[in-house]
Amino acid sequence: MRKQDCEHLERIRRSREGLDVEQQGHVTSCSICSDARVVDHGLRALVRSIEWNPLPDAGIIWLRARLVRLQKATDRVNRPFDLAQKFSWAVLSAAWVILIASQMPGILTWIGRFEAEQLVLGGLSALPITTRFVWLFAGLSAMTFTVLFHRILDID
Repeated sequence: MRKQDCEHLERIRRSREGLDVEQQGHVTSCSICSDARVVDHGLRALVRSIEWNPLPDAGIIWLRARLVRLQKATDRVNRPFDLAQKFSWAVLSAAWVILIASQMPGILTWIGRFEAEQLVLGGLSALPITTRFVWLFAGLSAMTFTVLFHRILDID
C-alpha cells in the first residue's frame, strides 16, 4: 500500500465543527479527503459510543486481591474438614443402607400384611422390630443430625 497525500488533508482533519464551502467542494472531488472524512466521522462516532468507566481506586483493587488470597487460604485450611465431612456422609449413607437392608425381610412382610383396619388398630405393633434395631436407628439418626447441623452451621 503506498501512501497518498493531499495538501488539503490536514486542514480537513483539523476542522472539527464543519467544512467551509471551499473544503466541501474539495472533499467531494478528492477521493483521499473524502475517504479520510468518512473514516474520521466513523472513528469519532465509535469514540462517542464507548462508555468510559473510570478505573477503580488502587486501594479497592488491592483489597479485592487480598480478600481473594485470604479466601483461597481459608479454603486450603478447610479442605481436610470438608473431606472428613464427605467421608462421614459416605459412612452414614452406607450404615443406613445396611440397617434398612438388614430389616428389609421384616418390613416387606409387614407391608404385605397391611389391611385397612390394621392401619387404624395399631399396624406398627405387627412390625418385627428388635431392640438392637431401635438403638441403631436412634444412633444413626443422632449422627446424621449432627453431621447435618455441622454442615448447616459451616455454610457462610
